[in-house]
Amino acid sequence: MSSNALRIFVSQTTSEAENKVAPDYFSEDVARVLAFQGAPALDTANDTLKEVIARCASNPAATHAAIALSSPLLRQFKTLKAGETRDDLAFGTSAQKLSQASKVQVDALVKKPDAAAETLGHIPYFDTLEWLSGSLADDGNKKEAASIQQSVVQLMAKRGVLKSVIDAAKRRLDRMK
Repeated sequence: MSSNALRIFVSQTTSEAENKVAPDYFSEDVARVLAFQGAPALDTANDTLKEVIARCASNPAATHAAIALSSPLLRQFKTLKAGETRDDLAFGTSAQKLSQASKVQVDALVKKPDAAAETLGHIPYFDTLEWLSGSLADDGNKKEAASIQQSVVQLMAKRGVLKSVIDAAKRRLDRMK
């Protein structure tokens, strides 16, 4: 079973910077990084997203790029390094960079909450913020985690989110205090 074809039309860019980055941005690997909120092994795609942030900071795509690039920093990743032979296979672990990820995500999500919620959509927006606050709480930074979770609760109420969802966010906030 398959669904009808969905045609997506992308309007012409509004700036020279967007024109320069667009051919690299609309690729399968960039789509993977965005869809999975990060893929550290896809270097070219990650470089393209860094370029989007640098050249097109006011574009909503920069918000998506910031989240995709910073989300992997919230936790450790295991990597498999291959060598010449099977005996050269080795596992590595990337370092968690919570303070760096927190700064990027707070800048992208908390400083301009309405714009971020519009471009990401309510559910991914609030899920990302709660993942950030949970990561901070797990790391022992309960004050910053509670501050972010408090902003989640306030923004949910302001944007008319279901009461049951707001109540669940309040319970998470209470556990952080």
